[in-house]
Amino acid sequence: MTDELEKAIRERIQAGRLTVDDTTLLGRLNCAAGGFVCNRYGLRGPSYAVSAACATSLVALFNALQMIRNDVIDAAVVGGGEEFLHPSHYLEFSALKALAGLSGVERPAQESSRPFDAQRDGMVLGEGGGMIIVERESVAKKRGALVHAYITGMGASNNDRGMVESLAETQLIAIRASFRDAGYGPEHVDMVECHATSTVQGTWKRSRPSSPFSHLPNGPCSPPSSPRSATPSAPPA
Repeated sequence: MTDELEKAIRERIQAGRLTVDDTTLLGRLNCAAGGFVCNRYGLRGPSYAVSAACATSLVALFNALQMIRNDVIDAAVVGGGEEFLHPSHYLEFSALKALAGLSGVERPAQESSRPFDAQRDGMVLGEGGGMIIVERESVAKKRGALVHAYITGMGASNNDRGMVESLAETQLIAIRASFRDAGYGPEHVDMVECHATSTVQGTWKRSRPSSPFSHLPNGPCSPPSSPRSATPSAPPA
């Protein structure tokens, strides 16, 4: 980074410092997003936010599924989003050596994110969000909703050996828990969707837990589907 670029970034960050008004408090609470959705649509069930880095939206879905199964709620609005990108985000991911371009090779934009490619060299940051409605099948049918998919099982785990590193051993815990919950095995799976960041270590590790799916046509990576890699990566908030 040149001295001029570093100076410009410092000035940009300092110029955007927090100003306080009557929206400041709610604006910085991540639970406020769910609260606003509830206010807008008159929802009176539990409303809260979870934080689990790139797994945040899936953890929110996992929570919703547990509450439905435990008869706390009949339906839930679940989703996640990412705040507007700021120069500091690029500096942070660059410090982790996770941004695309580590190899120094100039590539077209559409080739910047290349999970499972032998020459992959980092991720591309982006902004975005999404929401879905999760509900009991009986509730969906009663209101005539178009059912897009069924959740047959979910599992969860945590890497106890690092905050950002991927660990196949602990990822397998979640996969196996999902199958126990679903009541069937990997032989019934015909597509694997991966959380692929295009980082050298992360993508390699995330392809290894696919080993229970060796029955797929081309083996564990046949290849896995990864919508995340098709668009810039947005770490959920």
